[in-house]
Amino acid sequence: MHLADLIAGVNRKIEQALEGPLKAHGVSLEQYRVFKALAARSGIPMGDLAAQVFVDSPTLTKIIDKM
Repeated sequence: MHLADLIAGVNRKIEQALEGPLKAHGVSLEQYRVFKALAARSGIPMGDLAAQVFVDSPTLTKIIDKM
């Protein structure tokens, strides 16, 4: 098994563990990532925020519009 496969598997497990509790509060995993990034660095430009949460700018706009 390759390292990338192991990392992807761990990432899936973490996402699965987070999704239930977040959903109970009406927050998606993507919104959580945005909240977490903004808590770490308030006032971050949208382009930098998109890169930090691993989405493109139009997708980030949609996530934020839902917030």
